[in-house]
Amino acid sequence: MTDEVVVEAVCVRPDADVAELIAELAAADSSSSSSLPGPTPAERRNAFRRNAPIFRGPVDRARLDLVDTVDIVLDGPDGRGIKARTYYSPEHAVLSRADVIVYFHGGGWVAGDLESYDDDMRYLAMTVGGEVVSVEYRLAPENPFPAALEDCVAAARAVASRAGIRSLSLAGDSAGGNLALSTALSLAGSAVHLDALLLLYPVVDRDAQANDSYRANGRGFLLEATDMAYFWSVYESASAQRLLDQSLEGLPPTVLTTAGFDPLRDEGRALAEALIRADVPLIYLPNPMLTHGFQQMVPRVPAAHRAVDRAYQALVHSLT
Repeated sequence: MTDEVVVEAVCVRPDADVAELIAELAAADSSSSSSLPGPTPAERRNAFRRNAPIFRGPVDRARLDLVDTVDIVLDGPDGRGIKARTYYSPEHAVLSRADVIVYFHGGGWVAGDLESYDDDMRYLAMTVGGEVVSVEYRLAPENPFPAALEDCVAAARAVASRAGIRSLSLAGDSAGGNLALSTALSLAGSAVHLDALLLLYPVVDRDAQANDSYRANGRGFLLEATDMAYFWSVYESASAQRLLDQSLEGLPPTVLTTAGFDPLRDEGRALAEALIRADVPLIYLPNPMLTHGFQQMVPRVPAAHRAVDRAYQALVHSLT
């Protein structure tokens, strides 16, 4: 196939509600324009947990608590257990419990855990049905590459070994999107069959700092270029490969989102073009007025809410 070019709209300024959120986060931590301020991993993790309620705003607690959750331990590498949490919404019938979505959280491979993504996973289960399995993989810098990927591959294998599964999908945002795609590539040719991928503004190219989106959006839009430089430096060794250099042929149907005011926008677009060239069934959903991290902005930012619902419904479409 000849090269394909993905064209998308360009906006001068982000959505007004997102701009308000950026200002509120900056006021909460005047020393940094990043959503993950702090020079140490512990400070970044604390900021991630502290900022989560600001991102979301008021939530419908009573409705979210209707989702059934169970904490489990999956078989991990070298006999080590991997913490995970399952989510199931009994009132939702779009997908059945036999349709399982394994989710890998974002946070630059440094921050994020089951608790900081709990409301997001409840909303995912409420919106699409099925059973969501949120995985708490090992974090850098204490556990650099390939520890997180090993955990994610092991988790996917463990879930796939269950009896009665009708479909198995992998999903993730940001660094978790990187892990979802990396896991799918690692499982290529194995006995594990994947039915879909959901990649929300994923990290896919450690050499992307020269992209226009880094120059235009590398400061002041929640994810800083300096954040990404730090995350790459603590996560991986020089042996880690760029995902865009790998063969993508044979990947399952993929839903891919990007944000217009995101340093990662251009590498997401490049991934879309690479998936098209590899003949992977693709639903590409650019969001020109949003920033990185918009999944966490539900329900505070209506435009983010619409973008997330659109991505989730695209995943359902890929599975039905």
